[in-house]
Amino acid sequence: MVRERTVLLVVGGQRLLRLQCLPTGLADLALGLLTTSRLLHPAEPVPPMRVDHERGELVVDFSPPDGAIEQMRRSLTLGSGCGAALSPAAEFDPLDCWRKIDTSFAVAPAAVADAVSASVARSGLFRETGGVHAAAIAHDDRVVAFAEDIGRHNAFDKVIGACRRQAIPLMDKLALVTGRLSLELVAKAVPSSIPVLVSRGAPTEAGVQLAEAANLTLIGFARAGRMNVYAAPWRLRQPPAAGATPP
Repeated sequence: MVRERTVLLVVGGQRLLRLQCLPTGLADLALGLLTTSRLLHPAEPVPPMRVDHERGELVVDFSPPDGAIEQMRRSLTLGSGCGAALSPAAEFDPLDCWRKIDTSFAVAPAAVADAVSASVARSGLFRETGGVHAAAIAHDDRVVAFAEDIGRHNAFDKVIGACRRQAIPLMDKLALVTGRLSLELVAKAVPSSIPVLVSRGAPTEAGVQLAEAANLTLIGFARAGRMNVYAAPWRLRQPPAAGATPP
């Protein structure tokens, strides 16, 4: 069985929220969550953080803009995943981020399929327990960050945080997740500047609409070398044949 723990996230001396999570990669989880919830701007340096095991707290030495935490608390909604998601129901426009996804990145469909296979091969904890979700960041077929957690949102935040901690840019990478491509999961990719989001599962209509508006290539049912492309299909390009003359 997987280990499940309750961790209190404390940011700038304020209790932000409690997380039910796998107790590994907690610093990456906090860093990714602060990024995808738009509390920590991409230009900000990685703040100091520590885990207080006795109190069950993850403490981040960072002060968000005045009123940001209270505004986020007021706009929490019950998401389609595990508990309250940081995707507000009314006041917050998920596209109110720092910029849309860059349109210059393109990837071959074969590279997407290879990245899916590489990610699945890393899911050892799932094969052992069947009780976790997984997320990965890949450059072509090479996985540069991988995480598993009891929650798909947590796993996604962990790989985003791991890349930010290691100064790995995301604007030329693929993100691979398990489970539904719902609105709140797609909304995590937008402020992170991820151009391609892939899942072996299905999207929701709201997730597809947000991906279209943000220039995010959204791919579902990516299995056995096949995939459904729901948004920004122009980013998937076949490489030129050997010896072909460029147009």
